[in-house]
Amino acid sequence: MITLNWKLNRFPELRRKLPHIAVQIVEKHTDAGVSLMKQLAPVRTGFLRDSIHKAVLPAEMQGLVASRGIEIDAPYWVYVEYGTVHMSAQPFVTPAMESVRSGFVAECSRIINRELR
Repeated sequence: MITLNWKLNRFPELRRKLPHIAVQIVEKHTDAGVSLMKQLAPVRTGFLRDSIHKAVLPAEMQGLVASRGIEIDAPYWVYVEYGTVHMSAQPFVTPAMESVRSGFVAECSRIINRELR
């Protein structure tokens, strides 16, 4: 009788590849988030829409694998997003992020599954 034990551990390989893969995924979905936010932002003067941009996260967050984020320079964006007692909400950040998040999670899952095969 022959006994065959086969152990496949691809986690070290995945660990080496993951930072590079993560940067690509984060860049792609950050760009998509900026684009979608700009499309959904209500426009009166265009300042709010034009103030949305991709940014490098602050130094205290640099320990992350991919340190990208989205900034909105218009200080009143939160009032537009959530509304006030004088005006109703016109959400543009939350819908954009929810839309991008689902694609981000799906792509991460797909790539990790592919790399572990």
